[in-house]
Amino acid sequence: MNSNNKIFLIILKVLAILGLILTFLSFGGRGYGFRRPNTNFYPIAIGICLILPYLLHLILSKPKPKKNLRNNSKKFDKSGFIIEDYKNQKLKSDLLDIFILNETNENLIINRKSILEPDNWYIFQIDKYKPIYFSNGIEFHIDNDKNLETIDYRNQIISLGDENFELYEVPEYVNWALVIANSNEGDTAE
Repeated sequence: MNSNNKIFLIILKVLAILGLILTFLSFGGRGYGFRRPNTNFYPIAIGICLILPYLLHLILSKPKPKKNLRNNSKKFDKSGFIIEDYKNQKLKSDLLDIFILNETNENLIINRKSILEPDNWYIFQIDKYKPIYFSNGIEFHIDNDKNLETIDYRNQIISLGDENFELYEVPEYVNWALVIANSNEGDTAE
């Protein structure tokens, strides 16, 4: 949104607030019907006319599009030099990588900004100040000891061990690999 659009939106908001104040004051508060039976409706009409442009803007404006997350594997050669450099660089920073595969039948909205489509995976970088929230109620947090804490009320998270890294083509540098399955299909399912 450029600066002209922001200024225009601020002007619309100010006019709408003035319209609300004018409409409220023209009614006269609580005892409106008892004190003045003959009312002039011009201030009410002006107040409504000041409110309408902002309401139309809210109704007709499109929501901000969400970013579609795609598979974002980093290209490393098999010699191992680049992987070692990346691991050393990662040890110095507080960022940790989480591989997440969506095996549900629904689009998952992440942090109200991005969408992870079914049968797609993405590698998230997370630190202790930036948790990840999913639209299905799953949350990922990092504690002070750099451990992953998960909140999963529907039992949807499946953690992948080292033997499944090759099967799901998980890169070597990730700290955790997780699959989000349908409800009651997670690791603790009976």
